[in-house]
Amino acid sequence: MMNVTQQQNFKLYLGSTVCLFTFLVSGFFANAYALDNSKPVTAKPEYARPSANLQEVYLQLKWKHQFQFAGYYMAQNKGFYKEENLKVNIIEGGAKNIATEMVASGKAQYGIGDSSILLDYANGKPLVVFSAIFQHSPYILLTRSNSNIKRPADLVGKRVMLAGDQGADEFKAMLNNEGIALDKIDIVNQSWDLQDLIDGKVDAVSAYISAEPNYLRAKGIKPGIIHSINYGVDFYGDTLFTNRQELKKNPKRVDAFIRASQKGWNYALEHEAETANLILNMQGVRERGITKELLLAEARDMKPLILSDIVEVGHINPLRWQNIARELAKTGLINKEIDLNNFIYEPAKTTTNLSKQQIRVAAIVLLAALLSLSIWYFKTRKKIRLNAEKLKRSENLLKMASNLAQLGGWELELKNMQMTWSDEVAILHDMPPGSLPTFDSASNMI
Repeated sequence: MMNVTQQQNFKLYLGSTVCLFTFLVSGFFANAYALDNSKPVTAKPEYARPSANLQEVYLQLKWKHQFQFAGYYMAQNKGFYKEENLKVNIIEGGAKNIATEMVASGKAQYGIGDSSILLDYANGKPLVVFSAIFQHSPYILLTRSNSNIKRPADLVGKRVMLAGDQGADEFKAMLNNEGIALDKIDIVNQSWDLQDLIDGKVDAVSAYISAEPNYLRAKGIKPGIIHSINYGVDFYGDTLFTNRQELKKNPKRVDAFIRASQKGWNYALEHEAETANLILNMQGVRERGITKELLLAEARDMKPLILSDIVEVGHINPLRWQNIARELAKTGLINKEIDLNNFIYEPAKTTTNLSKQQIRVAAIVLLAALLSLSIWYFKTRKKIRLNAEKLKRSENLLKMASNLAQLGGWELELKNMQMTWSDEVAILHDMPPGSLPTFDSASNMI
């Protein structure tokens, strides 16, 4: 049982602990707010100071202009590339402009691809990946909902339209995982015309989950979706890459391109309407039947793939690429002994930025801890008070009983071997009231 001094010290300790914890939490929220509202860009090196002589480079897109490439448009439009001494020419993609071929040949310094980059690397092309914008692949097999094609097994005997450089390897890995032989499916070349699916010329087509399903809905057709991630195949989606020569000769330029592109993506994701308006006015966009509503729907459906609230935009994990390599090796598309050491470039981080999701989770954890500590403190304080009151009542009752019975009491302090007793006990042993016996004399009386 605590005495009064111990109780006071304990209360002081608890109070100090709560105050300190509150101070730490307040400090965390202040820093979290600053991080959450700052622009997550690494500190600019001397190289990043704009000059009159911008370095001209080319970025090859993997398809035509749409929200899929929003970050690069905004990096260009907002001057983020220029801040890094870069003049970036963005080349629209298509069936004839294959990004891996353009970059491997040196016609473009940078390109956007997917898991097919690994296939080209395995076949000897000097390609290096450095930013995975889509943490999960957007590729799907798109069907008409009324076709009753719900799962990979339903594709047997059906006509499926695929493009060799647009997710075909991913779908082959999915079919392999499901034990479905490719010769059981009638694979036809991609026409890039969604009308072929609408008219029933094919039963399924490779598509982006963030784009083509919305086009079908706009036409009043309910889409059916088969997503490989639901069948054990989780590949990266849109990934930035370069060639080995560019990385070797201009590593600072590569880092500058990464910084500006990341800044552009953060801006685009936070300013969807502004970005959609910019894309809508690009050449050929309206002519393809794209509306602002479709662009905003694409932006919405891209967010679960980019995961910017959880990881930094462009985050790349070498282990993920090793898993992708293993999946492709299982299908026989690459050698299972492939060395990825020269395939992945990870730029040095100069700052560490907490994502919004990380800040929210940490804040919840800290609040829960503070609440638990507060509850424990008040419960303990109440328990101490009740015990102290109970002890006081017991002492008063004991004193009353002692006075009524004329018994008194004695105490022995072991540390100093000092005996003390009440007047009643002193009188009982023929000692004058108020006297204090020595330990030896008291021992002889007992």
